[in-house]
Amino acid sequence: MEFIDLILQSNNYILKGITPEIADISVNMPEYINQDPADGIICATSLVYKAPLVTADKNLLPAKDIITIW
Repeated sequence: MEFIDLILQSNNYILKGITPEIADISVNMPEYINQDPADGIICATSLVYKAPLVTADKNLLPAKDIITIW
């Protein structure tokens, strides 16, 4: 936790939690997005905050609704 606090304090990071909207979207992802629960949360967060997803995950790159960078 100390390391995470240090990173958050030393940069302009904003820590966001899992909201009910993110949780709902994450369990209702389309079939073409892999069904890994962690990937669902990551993709849902990207959608809710309209933020590109930085990933090299070959399961997520083809996702039509997720903007990916890498």
